[in-house]
Amino acid sequence: MCLSCGCGDVDNDHEQYAAITIQDIFDAANAHHIGADDVVNNIENTYGSYCPDFEDTDEDVETY
Repeated sequence: MCLSCGCGDVDNDHEQYAAITIQDIFDAANAHHIGADDVVNNIENTYGSYCPDFEDTDEDVETY
């Protein structure tokens, strides 16, 4: 999905350069020679270290 807004359209960047799409995740994974799941986990873990109130619930996670 547009990971930024949660619209469910995986490739729609809404003509916003800052919107995060699934392709951005794949591109980051390829650039660092890691899996897309690793990219998502790294973002989640890093965000959690900067935002102590963040709770990783893994709710509403869909597999594509």
